[in-house]
Amino acid sequence: MNKPSTLQKRVLRAITEEAMAARKLLAHTESDTGRRMDGARSPAHHRQVLKIRELEAAAVAGGVPREWIDQTRYRGELGMTWRADLHWREHAPIDRPQLLTNLGNEVRQVREIAAVAAAYGQRGALAEAGTSQLFARNFDTQVRRVAAIAHILNLSADETEHLWGRESHWAAEANRVREMSAAALKDRWRTVARADTRSAAVLVSALTDAGIGAEMAGNPAPSAAHMVQRIWQQLREPTSPAVVTGSSPGDLRAEFSAVEGNQIAESVDAAGLGGNLRPVFRSPADPDPSPPTGVGLGGLEP
Repeated sequence: MNKPSTLQKRVLRAITEEAMAARKLLAHTESDTGRRMDGARSPAHHRQVLKIRELEAAAVAGGVPREWIDQTRYRGELGMTWRADLHWREHAPIDRPQLLTNLGNEVRQVREIAAVAAAYGQRGALAEAGTSQLFARNFDTQVRRVAAIAHILNLSADETEHLWGRESHWAAEANRVREMSAAALKDRWRTVARADTRSAAVLVSALTDAGIGAEMAGNPAPSAAHMVQRIWQQLREPTSPAVVTGSSPGDLRAEFSAVEGNQIAESVDAAGLGGNLRPVFRSPADPDPSPPTGVGLGGLEP
């Protein structure tokens, strides 16, 4: 079938409209300066171009043919409004198994972050409240980005189960963090908190505005909070060691025990993942936050 699906049309339309917006910004800049802006771009135009690139990357990851992406962006650059009834270009075959493999790699990354949240989030929140907030924001943004790409791919129930539902995957992550020292967990937790997820947040915002995201998917990806809970369920299995100790206080391993549901909820809340989190950067006009290393929350810094 040489025409886009409903989901593909949504992302293609978003690319068209953002390309049109970039064109208008450039024209406005040129009229203000009285000269053609070939090399130097206004900051607003630069942000708009980056937004288009993020949308295109997500479209490719979601199985939208590159030929259609180029076609719709070019129309937007010419100031031509979106049309769904185009004569869509012939395109190269889409390697869906490879796209699913790529997405699976990203799913493993966010599952690894969820394991860190489950193993260290509660302690981290008590020790470094500011870092905990940054961690929660970045984790949630990355989960939403992966979920949006999964939505574009329009996963089947079997594909969703393969990516998200296998207990062996969650058990493997639980076992991994079980073997990590408290110092290693803290270091990984802080690394996630310091990550620059601004471009991912812009992408999530743009796709959400286009009607693409976990909440709209037929087979939705789990939320960040749900992922943390699934790791907790693995950590509370009777086979989990109650305490694993090292030779010195600095070498103490993470402590786990069979916990009740309310303790799971407390850990999720402590990590800042209990609410309906949204990406912090809703538009390029939003101000940048203070760098993570300078968070001034009662002296609690990463």
